[in-house]
Amino acid sequence: MFKGVRPYFWWGMGSFYSFVFLMMILEMAIPGLNFHFRLGGLPLAFIYTHVIGLSLLPLVIAYVLWRIPDREEKNKIAQAKEMNTGGR
Repeated sequence: MFKGVRPYFWWGMGSFYSFVFLMMILEMAIPGLNFHFRLGGLPLAFIYTHVIGLSLLPLVIAYVLWRIPDREEKNKIAQAKEMNTGGR
């Protein structure tokens, strides 16, 4: 099922789920973290869950998962052209 999946995919999934589990552990370990700590009137849980966890982090991971294969493909094309021209 996962045969042929590139390592950067696992790095992306690992970073996303490590954020989720880190926040879960912090919520369990720090009493009142969800609603007692506020930033600008908003509960801290709203900020790290909605802003970071649902908006920024998936966008960054999606960009990385798009950018790395694109660069690899461009490097392969450049190497193929270099081999066809004999390094000139």
